[in-house]
Amino acid sequence: MLSAREFYYSEIAPDEAGKNYQQAHQSAIYDEKSSKEDLSNIVGHVPNLSNDILIESYIENFIASTSGTFSDSISRMFVAKRKDFLANAGAIHAGGRFEGDLVFFYVGLSDLCFQYAILFGEFINLCALRQELPDDSEDVLLSMAGVVKGLNKLANAQLEWGINGNEIRLKDETLIYPSDHLADNAARIATLMDRVVLGHEIAHHLLGHTGRDATTSELLEIRIAPFLNQGLSAKHRKEIEADLLGLALPLWSTFGDSSDQAEFEVALGALLFYTVISHLKCSMFLESESHPSAATRYNHVLKFIRTHFKLPVLDSLIDDIERFQALLFATQDRGLGLMQKHRLSTNGERNA
Repeated sequence: MLSAREFYYSEIAPDEAGKNYQQAHQSAIYDEKSSKEDLSNIVGHVPNLSNDILIESYIENFIASTSGTFSDSISRMFVAKRKDFLANAGAIHAGGRFEGDLVFFYVGLSDLCFQYAILFGEFINLCALRQELPDDSEDVLLSMAGVVKGLNKLANAQLEWGINGNEIRLKDETLIYPSDHLADNAARIATLMDRVVLGHEIAHHLLGHTGRDATTSELLEIRIAPFLNQGLSAKHRKEIEADLLGLALPLWSTFGDSSDQAEFEVALGALLFYTVISHLKCSMFLESESHPSAATRYNHVLKFIRTHFKLPVLDSLIDDIERFQALLFATQDRGLGLMQKHRLSTNGERNA
């Protein structure tokens, strides 16, 4: 029987001819860059667990972090990065057609996360500068101008994406570029968000949501079940289960005793990712038959993180995320920042 990777290249994307994503869809870009830097590891990547070298490294991390049936199941998956501009991802089970499982990771979702990651990095840099320098200093004013420009660009882009059914088409006039000294940081933040997406889709497979046999354990029930609100529909419950298991996967072998850095990366990626998807709909309270609202998902994730993660800077990180949410809401009139607006209003009434 074909493996998931073999099935992908033979039945779903034969036109890619076994090439990695960069070779198949971005060869012109990398040919232009090749004279400036060594990109042989990216362009020369031979697809094994994924057709994208970064995604493959995330899967290897999940395999190393888990054990037994979990790691065995993950090692038989193939994650295909797809040139599809919808802000989406998906999990597909074999159904007897191939061995293992497939995950589709659409480039539109990755591009969306990167734009928000850039702006978040610029926002945090501005906050740090304002702690050190007067608000009228040149560095602060330049940084503030950059954040405002980015906010306006993203607001205009988000409006257009919404009109076009959340198809993320990046255009020069609304494209955000990171400051040179923050580019690497923005890329790191974006990868943490991508890892959350991947963990969520892998979790759907492990939990049996895609039609395969579930890879469950008593420990899984102990970690996940207590955080599921009563009253969730069966389909909404599955999405929350995948959200929470996806967060646990990178920390599975050290869960409850993970390093501060490992917990920080998972928390940052998750809280920022669920912030981003709250901007894909006109209301954070809007739900569909298959998916709970952005507010419901964020609140479940936040409760899970607050309970299990012990890193000392967690409160500070959550505060940064929520201030960013409020800033986004001020320019887009949508997203999780509405919760922060209500909180500030309530606190103001109490203080009055």
